[in-house]
Amino acid sequence: MKESVQPSSLSKLEQAASETADFFRERIGKLEVEIFTHGDADGIVSALLLVSFLRLQDTPFHLRFTGPFGTRDMIRLAEAEEKRKLIVFLDQGGSEVDAIQKCLLQTGHQTVVIDHHQGQPLAHPSLSYLNPHLVGVDGGREISTAGLVYLVVERLERSLKRLAWLAVVGALGDRQEVNGHFVGANQQLIERILEEGFLKRKEGLRLVGRNIPLFDALYYSIRPYLPGISGDEKSCMSILERLGLDRSTTLEQVEEEKALEAVLSSCPYPQKIRDILWGPVYMAHGYIHEEAVIAQVCGMAERPELAFGRLAGDSSLSLQAWKEFLEYSKKILSALQWLSSHSEAVKTMPTMRYLYMPVSATMAGEVLSLALESGILPPDLPAIGLVDSGPQVKVSGRVSQLAERKYNIGWALGMSARAVGGMGGGHEASGAAYIPKNKVESFLSKLQKFLSGGENSGEDRLVGGG
Repeated sequence: MKESVQPSSLSKLEQAASETADFFRERIGKLEVEIFTHGDADGIVSALLLVSFLRLQDTPFHLRFTGPFGTRDMIRLAEAEEKRKLIVFLDQGGSEVDAIQKCLLQTGHQTVVIDHHQGQPLAHPSLSYLNPHLVGVDGGREISTAGLVYLVVERLERSLKRLAWLAVVGALGDRQEVNGHFVGANQQLIERILEEGFLKRKEGLRLVGRNIPLFDALYYSIRPYLPGISGDEKSCMSILERLGLDRSTTLEQVEEEKALEAVLSSCPYPQKIRDILWGPVYMAHGYIHEEAVIAQVCGMAERPELAFGRLAGDSSLSLQAWKEFLEYSKKILSALQWLSSHSEAVKTMPTMRYLYMPVSATMAGEVLSLALESGILPPDLPAIGLVDSGPQVKVSGRVSQLAERKYNIGWALGMSARAVGGMGGGHEASGAAYIPKNKVESFLSKLQKFLSGGENSGEDRLVGGG
């Protein structure tokens, strides 16, 4: 008896992307397009891919970078849009399918949702909903929203295959590598892009700023964060002296293996840092890792338009984005140094560690990720950060790869937030929520309860967002 061949993760997504491409094809030219995209690297790149297609079609559009949409936002959107449009949500929307149905679909709006966060299913003649989880693909590790949008636009316009590298920017921005390598649909897509000649790859140091002085690349390094080196002028200078280099030497001018050893000899956790500092370096229009980090930082700085312009080839905005990266990196380094010297701020519960963070709401999740990657926070439990955000508290959650199989942080945050009148969601390894200020203690209690389910937490229930 012949065994049936199971479709690959990428082929499942390609089939779903074809349906979304058909939905666009039937409506482009008939409706104005309103795009709402998440303001992080993945959302920025997703928007650029879609906008590149719309411009080729001379289709009017309006682009907005936003935070996660809640039900109230959906209601306001429906009330404001008197003219029926094609409304597109990128890198968000999966957590608000009920609100989309009630506020948009039932009021006559055509809607597209392309989101790789965990989400609930919804079918409607006026909706195209592309979500990897709904076809059995892990959106947390196997594909970014940028990857999904690329699969759609390459079916609409073959000339846009030249932008395939942007899918890698989105995946790197969302930290989708596992032990330095991509898996599943990401890996399959990237191998295809390499074969088609739209991407190059080599092994090397994964630093931002390969064409600037090595001193500056080390000093401003936040992804990866190098404990004892990043933000420490004396330590950076010591590494250059050990290598016999002057302060103007760039990374491209040195032997990278020797530079790696010099860096590791100055780090408190050399093996841990080696794993995140050395690995595949992707190149297309510049270095992909560099573009992903700059885009992510611009998003945190609430200047996503700078990264959008840089990635689109605007030289003026490119320079502004670089300057924003340097300035905001100082703030991230300051936050990490604060965390390193204030271990008493971290409270430990049986299934998580949490702390109130003196940072902006957009920065909290990144700081937690860097703290787990670099060893500032132990990797055995989820890390939860709380930040005042106007009338609410923004909650960010991160799980290290060591603990990822035990917890579904996006599901737990979403369930806990809704239980206290808030909203949230995300992936198994990362998520966010917004909750009322007077409900923090109740929220933490419920979060502890939902996380205590261990490996069964959220196993069969998909709730997305954040």
